[in-house]
Amino acid sequence: MSYLPEGPAGRMVPTGGNGISIVSRIKPEKRRAAWEFIRFAQQPAQVAYVAQTTGYIPFTKAASAAMADAFAKQPNLKVAVDQMAWSRPQSEVQTVPRAVDIYYDAMLQVLQGNADPRKLMPQVQKQVAQILKEDGFAK
Repeated sequence: MSYLPEGPAGRMVPTGGNGISIVSRIKPEKRRAAWEFIRFAQQPAQVAYVAQTTGYIPFTKAASAAMADAFAKQPNLKVAVDQMAWSRPQSEVQTVPRAVDIYYDAMLQVLQGNADPRKLMPQVQKQVAQILKEDGFAK
């Protein structure tokens, strides 16, 4: 295993995966329960356990430290973690599946249907803004 190659704009590492969100408009008791779950799931031991059992990278420094023995036994596991130095943040909208679907459909229209992104994107932005309102992520 090795690092991703460097391109003309320098080394950039895409990140991906899942996100956890709490919708603001849910009942307070459900918000508290969701927050308790997130606090549990984000503990270094839990993150390290998921990383070791799924092959997904540990996404916190504390979880990486908790995996020191695993990295020592399998150095290739640490390559993905080390190259996160060249990662950059993702858009938060990627945690809203319906919004992601709108962007994906637009991408297909541009790449496969020759749609003009300058004309398409204003419509996409309006659709996504509406979804974010409906799902409680925006006012």
